[in-house]
Amino acid sequence: MTNNFKDDSPDTIGPETTPKRSFSEKGRRLVKAFTTKEGLVGDYDYGFLFKPQLPFMKRARRAGPFFGLNDRMPVFLALLLGFQHALAMLAGIITPPIILSGSTNLILADQQYLVSACLIMSGILSMIQISRFHIWKSPYYVGTGLISVVGTSFATIPVATGAFSQMYATGFCPSDADGNPLPALMGMEH
Repeated sequence: MTNNFKDDSPDTIGPETTPKRSFSEKGRRLVKAFTTKEGLVGDYDYGFLFKPQLPFMKRARRAGPFFGLNDRMPVFLALLLGFQHALAMLAGIITPPIILSGSTNLILADQQYLVSACLIMSGILSMIQISRFHIWKSPYYVGTGLISVVGTSFATIPVATGAFSQMYATGFCPSDADGNPLPALMGMEH
């Protein structure tokens, strides 16, 4: 049996042992990335991203293209995958505040404020996590230095919804004359 997989493994595995590049060399590589076909689109198999793999259709099996940690990626592919990643992470960041604002009967302006606060804090904390700051005069760092997203947690939803239901039942959060719950923030102002 022959192996029909295309070898898309990274060129090297392990720590980078090449010497550091000068500022001018980095500038030349950046210009080359945006001005040449190889730098913009490369030789990546874009069909792999867009063709569905349906179980009833016969296609040659092959491994997905892979980029190692320090491999160069075409600019168009990096933008395409970055946009896809941003859309995918957006749902995970904004869903918890939407669920919580629904359980507290917040008005639309407060719901929007809560979602905006989650997006802003996720952006700030993700930048800290990605940057990896060294703590002065210590062997410790803040952040991992890896591409990662810090987002809101779904773990708080059951606790918060339970707490808000108890707050409405005890009268800490207000209800109207018919017993319908009013926005919970009004109960926290007194």
